[in-house]
Amino acid sequence: GMMLGVELTEITPPKEWIKTRFPLAENRVAIISPFSNSCSRHTGERPNKTLDDWKWEHIIRYLRRHEYEVQCIGGPGELLHGLSLPISSYRTAYTLEDLQRILQSARVVITVDNGIGHMASVFDVPTILLWPQVSNIKFIAPLWADRTFYLMLGDPNNANPAAIIYGIKEILKKQAEVIG
Repeated sequence: GMMLGVELTEITPPKEWIKTRFPLAENRVAIISPFSNSCSRHTGERPNKTLDDWKWEHIIRYLRRHEYEVQCIGGPGELLHGLSLPISSYRTAYTLEDLQRILQSARVVITVDNGIGHMASVFDVPTILLWPQVSNIKFIAPLWADRTFYLMLGDPNNANPAAIIYGIKEILKKQAEVIG
């Protein structure tokens, strides 16, 4: 397998390299992670990794219809604009342990290609990565944890919310089979 363009001899990392400090969630919390500082959106160009805020509203409503409590994780002051997500649903981690606790409190994390997505995978949290066309899937994806699934977004500017919801629905079914 390849990771960061380097051929690796062992594809599956050893399971004992990360310990679960907090039990994986039995509840119905879904954490979304829509922000990425490496996205071209932050330099004024067309976004290459993130979805427009209004597209997240479709995801939030879908999750609520399926009885998930939706929380959003990001940095201080990062907010989605014009959505039905109350300010009390936003979370920020200030330490690695705090991040692990927040992520492992979720039944599922839905994220763009960002640091939170990588950390959720490391912490073995069921994760759905909305994978943009900007990153080649062979670049790093073969080494995601077993509970990490990715949905090929293509160009996030053209991503259709109905198609994203359909993909999330199918992945949630697949995750239920893997997780048991």
